[in-house]
Amino acid sequence: MRRMVIFAALTAVAGLATALGPAAPQATEAGIERPRDPWVFRCVLDKQARMVVIALHEHLWVAYDATDCTLYKAWDGDVKFTGAVYDYVHGPQPQVRGRTLLYHEDEAVWKVRRGAASETVTATWRGYRFEGDRVFLQYELPGANGTPIQISECPEATMDDDGTYVLTRTFETSNVPEGWVINVALSTRQDSDLHLTYTSGETVVPMNDANRAAGGPDYQSLRFTLTANGTKSITARMTNSQGGAR
Repeated sequence: MRRMVIFAALTAVAGLATALGPAAPQATEAGIERPRDPWVFRCVLDKQARMVVIALHEHLWVAYDATDCTLYKAWDGDVKFTGAVYDYVHGPQPQVRGRTLLYHEDEAVWKVRRGAASETVTATWRGYRFEGDRVFLQYELPGANGTPIQISECPEATMDDDGTYVLTRTFETSNVPEGWVINVALSTRQDSDLHLTYTSGETVVPMNDANRAAGGPDYQSLRFTLTANGTKSITARMTNSQGGAR
């Protein structure tokens, strides 16, 4: 019995060390250095459950909401690990620490259009997998004849020499019925001093005050159309008026 108690205590301490330790950056197979090991983990974040935090880059972390399968927030910083599981303090929970670059507000995340009809659909979280040095988030949408539409998303981050934050999201779809169009809401809220431009092959729209004043899309209505049964990427570039984000 005593041995079991000691083993349980040691296991709890090991788990706590894993949760707390960011410590050493992790170099991936392709030489991409993640700022934390593990660099993908689940936790309650900003008082919201079912969050998946991904430490993509020293200056760009993201969190996905597994409830509606969307990018919840991107920021320059890290996570403040606090709470009973992490530092024995009851009440507080992990929080984003740093500069918010993007965050999501639109409730209607996923939409499907069939002919002239468009409807909001609920996505189902199916976990994530690793391939080499990248993580792939797995979602499902209601499909035809009981066959769910499969969606895989791979986020990646870099920073330009001038300090511009660059976040690329690559989506791959399968089991999309012929004639169906799928689109996802993009996270567009940001720090006021940042200019956001989304591109996918060609510029989608610059999300800044000048664009909004000129009658451009509302900050909460920008959506991205996925390729049916194929792969398509969209890149957010965030810079300030001085040309760099830092």
